[in-house]
Amino acid sequence: MNINSIYLSYHVNDVLKEITLNFLESVENDDIKFVPLASEFENGYILEVKVISKKKIILDDFTIEYSINIKNSNMLVNGYQSWTESMEMTKNDELKSLNPIINGIMEPHGDYSFYKYKGQKGVLHSYAFTYFRDIKKQVNDVLFLGSLDEKSGYTIFEGNLKNDKLIIKKDCSGYLIDGEKSILKIYIEKSEENKAWDKYSSLFEENRKKCDTCVGWTSWYNYYTDITQDIILENLENMVRERIPLDVFQIDDGYQNALGDWLLTNEKFPLGMNFLAYKIKSFGYRPGIWIAPFICSKDSEIFEKHKNWILKDNKGKYVVGGWNSKWGGKFYTLDFYNIEVREYLAKVFHTVINIWGYEVLKLDFLYAVAIIPRNGKTRGAIMQDALDFLSDIIGNKWIIGSGVPIGSAFNKVDYCRVGADTSIYWENNKQKFLKYRERVSSISSIHSAIARCKLNNRVFNNNPDAFILRKENNKLNDEQKYTLFVLNNVLGNCLFFSDNVKDYDKNTMELLKSIFPKVKIKINYIKNKKEVYEFYVSANDREYIILSNLSNSQAKVKIPEGEYFNKTEFVIKGNSTMKLKPYETKCYYKIKQKKDFYLIGTTGHLFSGSEIELLELTEEGINIKIKDKFINKSDVYIKVLKDNVNIFVDGKKCTKVNKKGYTIIRI
Repeated sequence: MNINSIYLSYHVNDVLKEITLNFLESVENDDIKFVPLASEFENGYILEVKVISKKKIILDDFTIEYSINIKNSNMLVNGYQSWTESMEMTKNDELKSLNPIINGIMEPHGDYSFYKYKGQKGVLHSYAFTYFRDIKKQVNDVLFLGSLDEKSGYTIFEGNLKNDKLIIKKDCSGYLIDGEKSILKIYIEKSEENKAWDKYSSLFEENRKKCDTCVGWTSWYNYYTDITQDIILENLENMVRERIPLDVFQIDDGYQNALGDWLLTNEKFPLGMNFLAYKIKSFGYRPGIWIAPFICSKDSEIFEKHKNWILKDNKGKYVVGGWNSKWGGKFYTLDFYNIEVREYLAKVFHTVINIWGYEVLKLDFLYAVAIIPRNGKTRGAIMQDALDFLSDIIGNKWIIGSGVPIGSAFNKVDYCRVGADTSIYWENNKQKFLKYRERVSSISSIHSAIARCKLNNRVFNNNPDAFILRKENNKLNDEQKYTLFVLNNVLGNCLFFSDNVKDYDKNTMELLKSIFPKVKIKINYIKNKKEVYEFYVSANDREYIILSNLSNSQAKVKIPEGEYFNKTEFVIKGNSTMKLKPYETKCYYKIKQKKDFYLIGTTGHLFSGSEIELLELTEEGINIKIKDKFINKSDVYIKVLKDNVNIFVDGKKCTKVNKKGYTIIRI
């Protein structure tokens, strides 16, 4: 990486000043001192740029342009916020700005108002972090770059894969500097991908205690705003009847009188929200609730009685936070720096947590708080202030962040949405055509969850959004439903679904139960060729290969050497070519051969063998201990190399059947 140019522009007393350099060096003028610092950190280095002002200045722009050999590379493109489609892209891909047809209503959801899309093949931009992967090399090495400071402004990495250029740009317009401030701090490393992510994530302070895996039910993806108290209770009782060991039972949008009036419950909930929280807890689940803290609708009491709470732009117009047909169209942004707004939000969360009794807060549309820079702060600084405020007042209750700039959320939330809303459709082709990157789309959600999967269990727990298994009100075909189900389990620690389980048939119920207990998946590496993915992962010292065809045509994939188990295909030899139907996904357990006995596979868990806590050979025989949260039925296949060996499951001697040279136990 060689520097071509450095550009800094700022205003002093409304006069524009500019500094242009050809290499990193300290420079000084009558207004500021520009100080670049580079320090080694293990196999990489940290680049920091500080500005020391001698008088008050307002930053306009800061960029560094590099020459870099990336013509043969793919680039990781991390979108602006949770819902923005993200993926590893090639020199033949392009990012185009929002179509003018919907620009007026959908623009606030993305970066369309403050980033100028180039619309050229191979010119791509990524927020907070990126990497470049040389596609001509077989190794899993990347050139990784990641921001360590989004408070000074969102960091944008703009790669030109055809012209070998990289621009690092800060969204720093309006940043007031009076004294010494850092305006850029990034980590750069060239190494194996997982090692780079490990080093990068270790550089962030842990603000919140790491939570465990989470499986929950939410009302949104089945009932949307049409929820009622009776619907919530019916789904709760059906979940308990089927003994589904959920962690969270969440009430989503639709309980409040209007968007923003979080303490005014509508007539559909006559017994109030504290009653439902009590009922949920009485069945052993954590009660969760949805709140969009920084927005309100025009029909809300807030908008009617507290117009001074609504953020205004420099022309005195109310700042629109976005558009949603279920809320009557446009909604508006609250002024976070208005003390009355913060007092109101403190009251809301005190009531929701301490009086109503909710323990999980899904906080949505968070980007809205920082739509415009103001008060001498960048969008990134406002976002950080808002997230710090929420973390402080919510305390040790679980936070699920959504609609949030990803880099700003590092260690500020417990769980974070890493993709768009999933849908009963695979793709929203109209909105895709209109270049709306935040669209509701199952395949977009999958793409983003893949792109951001290495954040999981490092800076928060990934929530890839909901899977949808039901047959009613669902346009996904069987392969698409299963693919969404499997990949959400692979790509995140936090899962949700909204189906009413009373509508499940026997096979669907067994499929749902196959995810318990939820396992933490470590993704070792991913291969992708024309939307056909190979995920090489591990969990609890077991290895798996997940083959996933996200394309609309049949695909073939050759699996590596070894032996593999799949519930449907049983034992498969390595070097076999597997056929995948359009949108089909298959999961294979890699069999580990041992001296006396070894596990061939199991049929009751999505990740074969994950229902087993302990599998050991003792003097009495083979001892199997089953995990507590396992609720499914399962056949356990074992290869026993000695005759007349007894098998015990949870201390009880069990009946075994020999078939095809394997010992089978039903649990």
